Amino acid sequence: MDHGDPEVFLHEHLPRLARYAAVLTGNREQAHDVLTDALVYALSRWSRIRTMQYPDAYLRRCVTSAFLDSKRRRRHETTDFSAEDVDGPDPSADAAYQRVLDNAEIAGALHQLPPLPTSILVLRHYLGLSTAEIAAELGLMPNAVRSYESRARRTLQGNLTATNEGHHHDR
Repeated sequence: MDHGDPEVFLHEHLPRLARYAAVLTGNREQAHDVLTDALVYALSRWSRIRTMQYPDAYLRRCVTSAFLDSKRRRRHETTDFSAEDVDGPDPSADAAYQRVLDNAEIAGALHQLPPLPTSILVLRHYLGLSTAEIAAELGLMPNAVRSYESRARRTLQGNLTATNEGHHHDR
């Protein structure tokens, strides 16, 4: 299948890629940087990408890779995530995306995790990918995905419990 003109293809898929980048990164500026890096990479290879069966999945993988690369470059930066960090509610936004935006507590706890577990949880719970799909996307074995996901869930639960206990003590 030939997806021809990248402008036409991106016009259709860019909003979803931008929302995905926003959920991964936790803020608008980093999402923009990650998305830009991914698109520069992808557009330089469009002649090959345009003939792929699932170019949207390839572009999503480019976003994931750009996110992981950016985190390697910025090891010790922290972000405070809020709904204002992305372009307001989008009527076509996925329900899962909106739930992350609406719950800054979960988003904040998610972004305290290392980048790879964050990516795994976002791919699973935001995009609904299977273990095999996540493994293929990230170049991991399925057992590694399950292990990272299990540890990430425990850590995330611990972060949320600690946050909730902190709120109760503040009252």
